[in-house]
Amino acid sequence: MMDEVHSKYGSIDILVNNAGITVRESVMEIMQSLKADGCEKMTAVQS
Repeated sequence: MMDEVHSKYGSIDILVNNAGITVRESVMEIMQSLKADGCEKMTAVQS
């Protein structure tokens, strides 16, 4: 993949390695969930 990008664009100026989760709950439910599990859902996706 990197070879293809290099041949097409010449160089990579910025590389972002990002992960996240989608939560379909109300803000209040999210806040309660964060208090209950100590943010483990969100931090687990980064591991």
